[in-house]
Amino acid sequence: AKDLVEPQVRIPLQVHVAIVESVVDFVVDDVDDRLEGVAAQADGKIVAVGYDALAVYVHKDNPLEEIELPKLAEIYVEGGSVTRWSQLGVTIPGVSDDTIVRVSRQSSSGTYEFFRDHVLRGSPYSASAAVAPRTDDVLAMVAADPGAIGFGGLAHGQDLVHCAIDGVRPTEENIRQGLYPLTRY
Repeated sequence: AKDLVEPQVRIPLQVHVAIVESVVDFVVDDVDDRLEGVAAQADGKIVAVGYDALAVYVHKDNPLEEIELPKLAEIYVEGGSVTRWSQLGVTIPGVSDDTIVRVSRQSSSGTYEFFRDHVLRGSPYSASAAVAPRTDDVLAMVAADPGAIGFGGLAHGQDLVHCAIDGVRPTEENIRQGLYPLTRY
């Protein structure tokens, strides 16, 4: 039998062992560095059969339509410098409090990990971010507060604004071509 490496956070031990010991022929999962390492250990390969993307959501009354990735990171990272909508040139009609309300997924979420790794570059989230256990909770919090910003799967939150990132809209074509920065498979 092949030596096992310590499984990482989101790969259940049974799946890890099944892959390495060639008990299974294939596994369907969202792919990231953890699964790529297991596949390499098992002399396997990863085949992308579809793409997904994270959307950055704001309330429908928030005029923000796009944001640069470094600014998004400064909103969410611990000690980040962007804490007010006015710092982004945004005035939300009818809202007197300019404070950005950060909404994040809980730390056990793959969405949380992807955002941390690809937006925050591994740095910790702001302790002041509201934590939502599910994407539906993120959506509800952003829909209820014009000053809120959140993130989650692109297929969700159709009643919210999905912001362009670095000038690239989160469209099917941009995701397929790998242009949208928060694309994953």
